Amino acid sequence: MDQSPSAQAEQLFLAALELAPADRSAFLDRECGGDPPLRQEVESLLDASVRASRYFEHLPERLGVAGVISGGPEGPLKAERVGEAGQPFGQYTLTRTLGSGGMGTVWRAERSDGRFEGEVAVKLLSRAAGGTAPERFALEGRYLAKLAHPNIARLLDAGVGPNDQPYLVLEYVNGLPIDQYCDEHGLDIEQRIRLFLSVLDAVAHAHARLIVHRDIKPSNVQVGADGNVKLLDFGIAKLLGDDLVNSGGGLTREMGAALTPEYAAPEQLNGEAVTTATDIYSAGLLLWLLITGTNLRNTAELQSLAELRALAQKEPTRLLDAVTAEPSLDRLATLAERRNTSSPSLLKTLRGDLDNIVRKALSVAPADRYQSATDFADDLARYLRNEPVKAQAQTMRYRAQKFVRRHRGGVLATSLTMLALISAAAITTWQSIEARQQRDIAIFQQQRVQATNEFLQLLLSEIGPSGEPLTPPDLLDRGVRLLDTQFGAEERFVARTLYDVSIMYATLGSTDKQLGLLRKSAGLAERLDDQDLLGTVLCATARAEIMDDPGAATTNFERGRAVLERVRRPSVDAQQECYRAEAQLLEAAGDRDGAIVALQAALDAIENSRARSEAARAVLLNDLSEQYYKQDRPGDALAMNIELLEALDRAGRGGTLAKVIYQMNGAAIYSRLGEVVAAAEAQESALARIEQMEERGQVLHGARGHYANSLLRLARYDEAL
Repeated sequence: MDQSPSAQAEQLFLAALELAPADRSAFLDRECGGDPPLRQEVESLLDASVRASRYFEHLPERLGVAGVISGGPEGPLKAERVGEAGQPFGQYTLTRTLGSGGMGTVWRAERSDGRFEGEVAVKLLSRAAGGTAPERFALEGRYLAKLAHPNIARLLDAGVGPNDQPYLVLEYVNGLPIDQYCDEHGLDIEQRIRLFLSVLDAVAHAHARLIVHRDIKPSNVQVGADGNVKLLDFGIAKLLGDDLVNSGGGLTREMGAALTPEYAAPEQLNGEAVTTATDIYSAGLLLWLLITGTNLRNTAELQSLAELRALAQKEPTRLLDAVTAEPSLDRLATLAERRNTSSPSLLKTLRGDLDNIVRKALSVAPADRYQSATDFADDLARYLRNEPVKAQAQTMRYRAQKFVRRHRGGVLATSLTMLALISAAAITTWQSIEARQQRDIAIFQQQRVQATNEFLQLLLSEIGPSGEPLTPPDLLDRGVRLLDTQFGAEERFVARTLYDVSIMYATLGSTDKQLGLLRKSAGLAERLDDQDLLGTVLCATARAEIMDDPGAATTNFERGRAVLERVRRPSVDAQQECYRAEAQLLEAAGDRDGAIVALQAALDAIENSRARSEAARAVLLNDLSEQYYKQDRPGDALAMNIELLEALDRAGRGGTLAKVIYQMNGAAIYSRLGEVVAAAEAQESALARIEQMEERGQVLHGARGHYANSLLRLARYDEAL
């Protein structure tokens, strides 16, 4: 098949590029023959190639970034090695190179006068580094001489060596960049923050001496084997108020351009004034990396300085978004593992105060950042102590939450005494606010509270035919009959209460009764046009059906989700039921990773709700624990189980059937981990409650058998028998 004219022109253009310009005309005479349009197209391509080459050759100068990728006015710098092994500089002898760049070479060296032993780093200035490089080299020594801090690599000596070669003798740091050190040692978030505080301490020391580092990045923050941090490389530092670097001359312009794009502050990229706030921003980017494992700026995808500047003008996203932007559970699990935690715990840590602190440091406007490195460090220290931080609005609610976290024991004892009064006040206040916004909903809520009180009084006053208190199943059956006989006219209350009672039946394993109540509730919700309740009930029905009729479960889930898409602000119940139904369907399809994502979304919905429920959180934490257990991740499963038991206690449900079931689940996880003693202790703590349940006719199947098995493994044979 003949080639198209465009394809022919492209082939001839590529062939002509390989020839010297003087030979191209004869080549085109021969190849194009009597086809003037073809020759014209090839010549236009060659002309465009020449113009493009000229454009890009001088592009750095036109953009004002020549200093970033070159040696300034004197032309490009090559990474030329300076010095030779065995060469003496003062009292030191070079042994091997540690690195070379445009400015020169850094050597590892040994003391050679016999008086002391030890290793140092010797920095040599390259003769090819023309322009203002000698002044910059001298400034670095001058700045380092002002600094004496345990977290800053010290200047030990300076001088001029053989052939008038300037050199600096620096403290040798045999370490790793701070991000690599944290990952290789599996430091958790708190440990990373404490290590980072050493960086801020060093920066604060430099700022106190009017020195701005201007190039804080992982490779310039080394951590030795002893865990000690060292801030390195003040080669492009700036001395505030120094005439030499503020005179507007070439040195200022060149040093202003020498930066690392990934860690440069917006004002650096825009050629604006550099202040201590510049280091605050770069330090914030470093902390972002230590926490999330990602760089806030992906400069590899940028095509121009304009794009880089535009990116720097955007306020940072949330820490949580940084680790969930690519929804890969394996990536998230790896990230959490390197931070010595579980995925849910990591996601929880990234919310709230820590996120606010980092984003304040990364404010685009310098005036909006922390005023000093000390202020930045103080806020991080407050975060570690569970105290209110300056980066968060100081509302009464926020300060109260911090107080509770610091004094959990005392607050718990007081809150148990005041629970009824506080709950009543909270409900009254909430209803008052809602009444101003949606009066009809508030009226229904008031009516529902009254009806619920009446319903519970009738229900709790009932006794069985023999004069004995009713068992839980009997009590629920009697409650359903009371709904029909006493509250039939109040359909909205009945519809919602049928759903509530269906959950109780599910806890007791009575799936048939649960489904019967859900169908009645759905019918009432449709008649009342209560879309939120209808979506909730349909998703709950899907969860109840999934074991026996997966097809019907899928249909009801899809109906429920479609209904809730029409609801402007679905309730927490609705979101929880549908996310849980989605998780169960995904698990049934073999997608356990997807199930975990759905459950985490449900947990996030509760966390962000005004009506956050610890009991509802506990349910979801148990679902997550179960998924982790099935994925053979018992460590994560145990973390979820411990958290959900604490949530139940906070919700005042420490003595419920649910607590007992979750304790037994925790025991199973301990057994999986080989922690037999812990498993037996968890079972023992639930045993008294199990005995009470058995006296009332309830049976928690397998509980005694599992406990007996733990006793056997502990060689407590008589008790096991």
